[in-house]
Amino acid sequence: MLTDMQNQRDLVYCHRFQYQRSSLALAIITQLPWHEVFDEILKAMVYQYINSNLNPTTITSMFKDIQGQLEESPADLDLSHLTQDLSPQLRLPTFLPTDRPYGLLSTVPSGLLRRLSLKNLSLCLSALLEESRVIFVSKSLKILSRSIMDALALIYPLKWQFVLVPILPSSLITYCSAPMPFIIGLHTDSLNLLHDIPMEEDFRLCL
Repeated sequence: MLTDMQNQRDLVYCHRFQYQRSSLALAIITQLPWHEVFDEILKAMVYQYINSNLNPTTITSMFKDIQGQLEESPADLDLSHLTQDLSPQLRLPTFLPTDRPYGLLSTVPSGLLRRLSLKNLSLCLSALLEESRVIFVSKSLKILSRSIMDALALIYPLKWQFVLVPILPSSLITYCSAPMPFIIGLHTDSLNLLHDIPMEEDFRLCL
């Protein structure tokens, strides 16, 4: 996630892969929280890049087309052509509502609902509304970042105005001792490092 000086946040969807002894990555930077859509698009692009020599020019052209549709008529965005260009197995909705700030087809944080009990979901909501220091922990970076975006959807129409770091590198673990409210995502391997720094009261959620 990228945040500018006006506190506008951009999401970065990234897929790293190996190709001909090189480490490559395809990334999409957008303000649209369509996790499933961009995840499937990136997977299909990586597959085609490796197996069909999909070149960067074609990739750029695809996303320019999507960007043009969003600028002209977001409510009528049609991604059906991607299934023809990338893969017949690419399952994407042909219509995507763009008038909702979180979620693909609704504002329901489905990821958290699947992973948390009702009690833990209530505790998470309370911690967010009380502007606490909230730490999400998972061994999966994908689950970690998605769950934090679900947490933002959980408090909609309110907006989180404080520190937001979906994935915090272990080298920056001291950020967790900050005295202000925050939402931070930690990989499970970094959890033990919290014992070595002075910590104020926080709410931790293991996924």
